[in-house]
Amino acid sequence: ALIKLSPNRGDALNNLANVLIVLKDPGAIAMAERALKVDARNPTYLDTAGWAHLTQGNNVDRALQYLRDARLRSPNDGEVRYHLAAALARSQRTAEARTELDAALQAADQVGQPAVVRHALGKGLDPLVGRLAEHAAPGLLRSVRV
Repeated sequence: ALIKLSPNRGDALNNLANVLIVLKDPGAIAMAERALKVDARNPTYLDTAGWAHLTQGNNVDRALQYLRDARLRSPNDGEVRYHLAAALARSQRTAEARTELDAALQAADQVGQPAVVRHALGKGLDPLVGRLAEHAAPGLLRSVRV
């Protein structure tokens, strides 16, 4: 309803894209791209578009493009760093993925709770990223409750 009333509200489009990602709806990519048309420099919208391309479209190159841009615009956002780590891991760039995952875990520590790890566990942690997380912080994944 909100999108019909205000079709150019980037935050509403981005939020809907995130819901569609969770529902595994292939429309997530198109919705995320619509949000980017409103504000192509918004790191949250870039992150959502990258995550949609990675999880829904299986387009790792496009996901990396958006996620790297999001990281440059919001380098302390743990969720962006986690999403970038997942995309790098999927593209077999293990060393880069480990670096990004370390940064994601540090960002989670700075805000006082491992929100990124909790998010990852709740959304089905990519197996390779899971191994990277375990390597970067042994025992951390076992100690987090979702």
